[in-house]
Amino acid sequence: MPEPKPLFVVDPQGKKVFLDAHKNSMYLNVQDYGAVGDGRADDTGPIQNAINQAAGGATIFFPPGVYLISRTIALKNGLSYLGSNSTIKQAKNSNLLALAAVQEYLQNETFASPPVHMTNLCFDGNSAHNTHPPRHGGHGLVLMSSYSTIEGCWFTNIPQTAIVFSDRNSVGKILRNSSIENTVVRCKIETTGQYGIWVRDEDSGRCTDGYIRDCVVNGTADTAIFVERGAGWFLSGNHVYGCQLSGIIVDNAWSTSIIGNEVDGYGYNMSASVGYCAGLSVTCIGPRATIVQGNVVSTPEMNPHTMYQHLVITGGGSTDTRCVVVGNAILGGYVPRGSNGAQQSKQAEHSAGIVVQSNATQISSKQQFYALVALNRVDGVGQTYFNDAAPTTIMASNEMCGDLRTDGDFHTGNHFVTNGQQASISNGSANGKHAPYPTIHGNDVRGIVSFGCGDRASQGEQVQIQFANPYKSSPVVVISAANAAAAQTGTIWYVSSITNHGFSIASSTSPSPHAQDNTTYSFTYQVMG
Repeated sequence: MPEPKPLFVVDPQGKKVFLDAHKNSMYLNVQDYGAVGDGRADDTGPIQNAINQAAGGATIFFPPGVYLISRTIALKNGLSYLGSNSTIKQAKNSNLLALAAVQEYLQNETFASPPVHMTNLCFDGNSAHNTHPPRHGGHGLVLMSSYSTIEGCWFTNIPQTAIVFSDRNSVGKILRNSSIENTVVRCKIETTGQYGIWVRDEDSGRCTDGYIRDCVVNGTADTAIFVERGAGWFLSGNHVYGCQLSGIIVDNAWSTSIIGNEVDGYGYNMSASVGYCAGLSVTCIGPRATIVQGNVVSTPEMNPHTMYQHLVITGGGSTDTRCVVVGNAILGGYVPRGSNGAQQSKQAEHSAGIVVQSNATQISSKQQFYALVALNRVDGVGQTYFNDAAPTTIMASNEMCGDLRTDGDFHTGNHFVTNGQQASISNGSANGKHAPYPTIHGNDVRGIVSFGCGDRASQGEQVQIQFANPYKSSPVVVISAANAAAAQTGTIWYVSSITNHGFSIASSTSPSPHAQDNTTYSFTYQVMG
């Protein structure tokens, strides 16, 4: 084995790292084993030789350069792989299973490997010249391990998926143990033929409890981040854009946190056959609540044939499934018919802001899905659509703006800033039979109410407002005069009879100094609850 040379590199935080001082472990420079890094010579053999020679705990170092490979690099477990402006590039027409994968995956073992650590490396799949990857192949990096880290890496032009955490080996045999607590942080992924990051766990429950943080994913032909087994995963600070289909999908979520991610543009595939795309979709299972908080989802909704569902929350039908969805912002690209002279061919049903649904088919099972959806803001969508939501779903204080209509069955006090939730109005008990018909312009949250006091005006209740959708409990209601008549001195107006179903506006004195008064009184109202 060649004698190692003292060397340092700069880590992602800009600090010098002396490779020969890493806890007395060795480092191995691939160029010491014959790798050239000129982008022309085949460096597969020298790289693999360096890895095979390394002892546990060693660091494999790639100096600056482009390292061309024609075979999948078999990663030895227990090693660290470190680059410095270094690219591992797939040779033309090599059509690999992956650029790099753990040995256990390639050798079809059924036990997860010890950790692998990958830092500051670029993986170029050369997809323009590798158009026929093998079945389940064409990936960038495949790990079947626990406690592995991928930090500060760049993946580009990958024929299929950039990063795969797999619960099965290359021939599909499922692991006998678990692949847990893996981390992807500060990675850049662009231009893939399938997913950006794929946690592959169709039904085994082996690939759980990991972190995907502060990554940028764009230009994927399918979903940017797809977590099939979301139990225990933490997704935060990721920026996803330019996806042909969906943005982020997390299935089988249990004690999962999806916080502060941005999906900025998805569903760009213009084919008429694309039926459905989701900006952020979460399917929840089990009583340990999943948190979906502070995410931003937006897209221009370019394909008129596609159903865009920006935020989708699904109860998986398990006992006491729980989810908290709070503080998310949704901005669609829906243009209603006739708006600003534009004609929109897309149906309103094809632009949904928030979808809350249950996979269960029995009423008793639906009641096992507990969801709190609160303080979210939705704008620019065709409708906010709640389909098959459980009676235990709480919809509270969500603000829905723009040209949308509200649809669906929801069972508690959700109140929208839309024309679809218009409160009703009727004469109060003090009005005479000839009172002018009262009117209202607004909804369950805010608006303007106008009324007259008739020919037998007297003090007391003048008009009643009933919410289109009752609150869970009595809200707070504030009114203020909206015209000169309502603001006249000598008459005191106040809110009375507040319940979860509505409220009344009353006067402490007769609002009319005459026997007959057709004056119109107008008030703005604001409901908080």
